[in-house]
Order: sequence, then C-alpha cells, then structure tokens
Amino acid sequence: MRTRSILTISALASLLACNRQPTQAAPTTAANTAAAAAAEAPAAAAHAGELAAGTALTNDKLVTSKTADGKTLTHAGASFSDGVAVSASELLTAPDKYTGKKVRVKGNVSAMCVHARSWFALATDDQSGRHLRVLTSPSFLVPADSIGKSAEAEGVVEVIEVAADQAKHFAVEHKLGDPGAITGPVKQVIVRASGADFTG
Repeated sequence: MRTRSILTISALASLLACNRQPTQAAPTTAANTAAAAAAEAPAAAAHAGELAAGTALTNDKLVTSKTADGKTLTHAGASFSDGVAVSASELLTAPDKYTGKKVRVKGNVSAMCVHARSWFALATDDQSGRHLRVLTSPSFLVPADSIGKSAEAEGVVEVIEVAADQAKHFAVEHKLGDPGAITGPVKQVIVRASGADFTG
C-alpha cells in the first residue's frame, strides 16, 4: 500500500512539474548566470524531490529503428499490448465510454513538458484545435525534441482535475486551450501511458 501511495504522489508531482518553454538565451555574464541558477533552483529541487520520493522509471529503455520510408521510429516504455485503437477526438468527446480502459491513440505531438519530459500532447485530427495530454511518468520519459513528430501511445484513460493555475500554464505556455476561458479547476481527459512510438 505504501508503494502505491508513493507512486500516486509521484505521478501527481510529475503532472505539476512542468517548466516554461525555454526563451532565447541572453549574453552570458556573471550576473545573469547567477540569476539563471537561482531561477532554475526550485524546479531542479522539485525534480530531485520526485526522484528521491521513488519515481524510478518502470521502463527507461529507448528502442530506435527505421520505418519502411526511412524515418526514425523511437519506442519508449513498455511494448504495446491489447489497447483498443481510438482517436484523440473520440476520447475527448466521449470520455465516459473509455475511462479506465486501455487504449491506443495516434496523432501529431503538439506540445510536451520540456523540463521533466513527463507528458506530451496530441493534436486531434478533427481540426477543432483540441489536444489530448498523454502522461508518461513514472513509466518513461518523452524523448527530447518530440514536438512535430507523429506518435502512438498506449495507456489507460482517466479524467482528472487540474488546478486553475496549472491549466492556465498549459494554455499560455503550451497553447493547450484558451486561458481566458479558465475560471477554476478544469476536468481534463488524459491517457496515462505505459509505452509510445515517436516517428519523425
């Protein structure tokens, strides 16, 4: 029971551990180097705290291969199994139908947590501007530079509540939604992934 509690706390911590996207670097000086170190300290401490709390990845291997058309395919996490194929737009439209079930979902990676690499988002294929977040920690980390690649993920569908400030962060920094429409906690459909393919 204690292990399950630690993993639950760690998974929630990884959900919240997402720094802002990097901005253009300023010229290096002693003053801005010190300022940058001070700014990064809280995030680094939070990330170290996650690891100390027992967030060892369950499958940290990356397997890379080439597709028939010469693109690089990287598989992260566990091998795919019996997830039901469903579109991101279908999950967002009818979450009750899939909550608690294992699914496989495909799409283009529109955003990711660039600091902790604990989640990525798939753009829906219905041109609605909606996005489905896929949480990967503590199973595996999202490979760096995955934005713009196509991805397929397998995992269990959940509906979670995201605090208003975190939802606004996703909207402002990652372009996931309209920040002006967020007035309180937000219900969000997610896939808690065990493995994923990234192609590009």
